[in-house]
Formats: sequence, structure tokens, C-alpha cells
Amino acid sequence: MLDDTRAPYPTPQPGMDTTELDDGSDEDPDEAPSSALPADTVNTTGNQDESVINQIFTDRWITVTEEEMHVWNTVAALPLHYPESTTLMADLTNDTTPAHEALSTTADLPTLAEYLMAQGVPYPDINMMCIAADQKVGSESLSYGKLSLILMSCDPEEGKDLVPQCETFLKELSDGTLLRQQQSLAFTALALSASEAYPDECFCYCIPETAVAAFQGLAVDDVFILNALTPLKTAVPQGGQFILRIIGLPKVIELATTDENEDTMVLSQWYARLQVAEQGTDTLVAHFVENVCDDEFQDFLSSYIARLIEDENRLDKKHGDEEKATDGEFVDDEVDDGTSAEAATPIPEDNL
Repeated sequence: MLDDTRAPYPTPQPGMDTTELDDGSDEDPDEAPSSALPADTVNTTGNQDESVINQIFTDRWITVTEEEMHVWNTVAALPLHYPESTTLMADLTNDTTPAHEALSTTADLPTLAEYLMAQGVPYPDINMMCIAADQKVGSESLSYGKLSLILMSCDPEEGKDLVPQCETFLKELSDGTLLRQQQSLAFTALALSASEAYPDECFCYCIPETAVAAFQGLAVDDVFILNALTPLKTAVPQGGQFILRIIGLPKVIELATTDENEDTMVLSQWYARLQVAEQGTDTLVAHFVENVCDDEFQDFLSSYIARLIEDENRLDKKHGDEEKATDGEFVDDEVDDGTSAEAATPIPEDNL
């Protein structure tokens, strides 16, 4: 199980998110610029003659093909947006059917790489998307976890240049249908990008106007279910909305954005049973009780993460031969310890 322990939330700053976009700030000022910079800063000189090469910068300059350069530049320039919660993402009847249904179809669930290839995305493009995602999003998740976050939150029009189906992902996340419609994408994010929250950490859900009366009718000790992948804020929103304040969620998925935004947004990881602790005129406080179908959920995560790690180890991360000889493959224990997912592995003889 991936335990990507988070540092305490800083005071949100304009244009920043807890899962920060990598700005290359750990590089020496005299060294080459970060790979996450706009495309026009990448070391490429066009196609004037045979000596022309395309290069990208990760921890060093790397020569890539024109197609790889195109994929790199596209990912680097992708705008990332927070979802807008458009429907009620909770069940006040305590119905566990959606969680059971989500798990019932996971026996042969494709990994994100398998899913993307089935959609017609070439494996070399997937490989470069992972390298670019690793540079664009500054977190400890594996590359596929970062890629899943980028795909589900990127601008629909610009994202479809990478994955045609991408134009629906952000809307499905906002509508609460992503887990049902795009299982491989959603389960990759909740498997690889969930990080531990502090026991008393509070997350806020803005109740849709049409559901306010139902929430106001709840009494102390009533139990209900919060959906998986529900957009939550880390600070109490201003503006007179009815707010559900949730305390005790064990894990959340941190989102990145390129928009100017003073608030930080996360997603709930899984279907969570909550119990009402306080009821006010414009606020309801609920405490986490348990994950729905938690044993089955953890069993699935264990096997699915192992498969995602296998895919991660197949990536050609463009390291030199010396680095490949010294670096090892990811193993479950390394991920469980929350260590950085940066190791390189030999290029696979056969792609997926």
C-alpha cells in the first residue's frame, strides 16, 4: 500500500497547491533550467540539418526524438484545473452498493498503461508522458500516479492531443462519474497518489443547494457515506454555502493546478462512512468511521499497486548506462515506505 506521507499544509499561496508543480527549485542556479519550463525554453533548434537534435532536461540533458519532444512539450504546457463539484457526492441512506459495484469489476482491471494502449496511444508516447509527468508534478508518487492526476485534471481541449478521450475526464471527475466511466485512470490515482492525512485534519465539502435541506435534516450520530474521489477543500470556503466539515479521513489525493487559486483542493480516496458530530445552521461536522468494504478494497489495492509498479519498472526513463547499472527496480516495500519513486530500470525487451 502506498503511504505517501504529507507535510503539514502551508498557508495556501496564490497559484500554488499542496501537490506543487515542479519548478526545478532544487537545481543549482548556474545549471540548466528546469524541464517543467515552457516549451520554448527546451533545447531544440529545429530541423535545419542532420546534426540538429532535440533535448529535454530532467536531471541532465537527454536527446529525444521529434515525437518524444512533441509529447514532452504538450505535457509541460498543459493547463491543470480543479474540478467543479456539480452533483451530490454523498449517500445519506448509507447505501454501500456503489462501492460493491466498483470493486466487483476490478478482477481483470487494466493498468493505466494497458488502458491507454487500448485507446490507441503508442507506448513510446506513454513512456514520454510519464517522464514529463514526473517533472511537472512535484510529489513522491510513481510516474503513473502523476500522469493519472494530470490526465484527469488537464484542460480537455489541450489534453485530447495526448489522449483523445481526455476531453471527458475533467467533466467526469466534476460529475462524480470518473470511477465508473474511467476505472483504470481513477484507480491508478487512488492507488498511487493517495497520501496520509493527520488524524484531526479537516476537509470541507460544499453541499449542492438542492441537497442542503436533506443535510440539515440529519441528527447527531446519523451515519452516511461520502463518495470516492469527492472534491474537498482544505480551508473553510467563504460565500455563505452550506459546508460539510469532515474530520479524520485517513487518506486524500492532492491535486495540482496551474490556475491562480488561493484555495487548495484534494479528493477523497474511497467511499467513506461518516458520522454526524455537530449540526449548525450553515455547517455540519462529521467524523470518519471507516472505509466501505475496506478489506476488499485493501486486497485490491495491494495487487493493483504491484502491477502498476511492474509497469513503472518497464519505463525507459532515459538514464545513462552507468545509472541503469547502479539503480534498482521499485519494489512494494519501497513504495510502502513512501520513498521517492525516482529509480531507473533497464529498457524492457518487449513493450507492454
